[in-house]
Amino acid sequence: MRRTVVPAATAALSAGLLSGASAGEVPSSQRPAVFETVFASPLGLEGLTTDGRGNLYTPARGADPCPVYRVAATGGPAAVVGTIPAPCGPAGLTFDRCGRLYVANADTVVSFVPDAASPPAATVFARGVPGANGLAFDRAGALWISDGGTGQGRVWRVGSDGVAAEVFRVQPLVSDVIAGGVGRDVRGLPPGTVTITPTGRTAADTAGSQHIVANGLAFTEDGTLLVADTARGALWRVPMDRAGNVWTAANERNAIVLARRDGRVVEYFRNPADATTKLRNGGPLEFPTSPVLLPAGRLCVTQSDGGRRDNSPNTAGEVGPGKAALAKVSCVRR
Repeated sequence: MRRTVVPAATAALSAGLLSGASAGEVPSSQRPAVFETVFASPLGLEGLTTDGRGNLYTPARGADPCPVYRVAATGGPAAVVGTIPAPCGPAGLTFDRCGRLYVANADTVVSFVPDAASPPAATVFARGVPGANGLAFDRAGALWISDGGTGQGRVWRVGSDGVAAEVFRVQPLVSDVIAGGVGRDVRGLPPGTVTITPTGRTAADTAGSQHIVANGLAFTEDGTLLVADTARGALWRVPMDRAGNVWTAANERNAIVLARRDGRVVEYFRNPADATTKLRNGGPLEFPTSPVLLPAGRLCVTQSDGGRRDNSPNTAGEVGPGKAALAKVSCVRR
């Protein structure tokens, strides 16, 4: 297990999210945040969830089939508890009340009951959900799904019959209806570049385009649905009831933030800048996603080491291209 101690920070942004924290649980900015790597993976990771018993679950990418790992939040050996048949590119995942695990996978959601002794192959639960990314169950047992990288902002509801119905959309930032595009296209710099002249600045290429408007999903304890909008750096609240506090992984900022009930945002931690290069790509955060809250005040995230904004270039840090581990799971005691 690798441990990194760094000072906490203050400010804001958003990407993956998790509901359930109270405002009083945010530590003082003077208290150090201690991040521990509990799992270093040779394959890419994004989604992360817990079974409520101190175990973390994360599906890997880049294998045939794609393994789903279980690892204790305190560290230790990882066990394969299930597989996703190829072609596979798993994203978000969540448990239902009966202990069955559901995983977003391309245009489907697959499911299985985790078993380390005899890892089962996942079977399809729902189809017709292009770009399936974030998953969350409501109090009635229905599964809600976001469309992630398609950029259309769709959110579906799926009942026990596995039939997906589109419920609403988060307004996209880009429209390709008219040649050349209409609206805004948020660009991350880097990897995007701009041409600066004495009279203005324009995008020099299409690199760094960030169009994901419906990413992570989470329900608060009172039943309100929250949607992470990565492109805008915002949280959408679906007006079902009052919202609680939400922990968010601001991946392009290499930061963890808390959105309070009253709409204020507090930055709990951000990678410190290197004294020489001024870059924030050296860890302990390396493009964090999918925050999970555990008992005893632990917050865990996956880290996929994407090469965007604060994590660019992604050559520094503990994981990444050319290193033994491509991704990791890290935890911090709040």
